[in-house]
Amino acid sequence: MDPRNNPFSQFDWNEFEKYFQGILPQNSDISKKTNWIEDYVRQVLKDNVPDMQSASNAKRYDTEIVETIEHLLFKIKIPDRAEAQKLKVFTANHQIKLESKDNREIQWFRLPHPVDPASCKAVYKEGALQLLLRKLGKEEPFYQATIEFP
Repeated sequence: MDPRNNPFSQFDWNEFEKYFQGILPQNSDISKKTNWIEDYVRQVLKDNVPDMQSASNAKRYDTEIVETIEHLLFKIKIPDRAEAQKLKVFTANHQIKLESKDNREIQWFRLPHPVDPASCKAVYKEGALQLLLRKLGKEEPFYQATIEFP
């Protein structure tokens, strides 16, 4: 290959090896051991994402879904009322996002059916945050686009 067309011909491999400080395995070991990749990624995330550990240990809530012909009742079980009062709920066509009042994402939920997010009525009762959402029709609406002929 012509060195002028090879992007690696000017690459400083010694500098590369110094940067990775010996964490890369030797060529003969690379096909046998791949756990070094996971260790490296974990270390980079730990060094650069300070809240990673607390996010992975965040509380996960149990849910229950009740479907009717026109609605979806999504229940998020939160027995402690004071804990529920510290939360915000966001809805989209196919998912629900739960956040704390200080804007930390807590949990995402995927919905089994598309809903109208603006129709959401949320109430806390019987130890659960209950969200009533109107289902969207089974068929996606089509809108005619105007074709321009300049």
